[in-house]
Amino acid sequence: MWVLVVLVLSQVEPMYKGGAAPHALKDVGPVDESTGTSPCTVETLRQRVGCTFDGKPGPAKDSEQQSRDNVRLAGAMGSALCRDRAEAAVDEPKEREARTRACVARIQVALRSCTLDGAESILDATGLFSPRAQSCYVELASATQLASAPDPLRELPALPPPPPVLPKVQRL
Repeated sequence: MWVLVVLVLSQVEPMYKGGAAPHALKDVGPVDESTGTSPCTVETLRQRVGCTFDGKPGPAKDSEQQSRDNVRLAGAMGSALCRDRAEAAVDEPKEREARTRACVARIQVALRSCTLDGAESILDATGLFSPRAQSCYVELASATQLASAPDPLRELPALPPPPPVLPKVQRL
């Protein structure tokens, strides 16, 4: 039996060169702290790229005013993103306007997550989204995503006309 276990273990390819981990397995290995992503800003929201929530806004002095300011700022950002995405996606003015209106309506719903209960601003002084503003960022991104999506009905090929309806024949 021991020969079988040794034979099986000798056939397993080691994970590391030399067959052993470079550190004791009970210890946590080295962690790469660099994420390779940029901090979340209005530009990362516009470009739809991954980011980290690194903003450090200070506490608000007046929570009610800060809640209103957060909603106003997020609404302005969302409306601008809606217009930009609709303009980039569609050439027809009527379709562009319809997409922008629908997107702005979704933004109004998304703004519920942007108050942060007035505790802090959604952006710090350098324009970075704070960790508490992550839900606001995600809701804004979701709301504006459909403004630039292709219209699925326009992508489908035209259907062929239905076959002609033949009159019923009476049998004698």
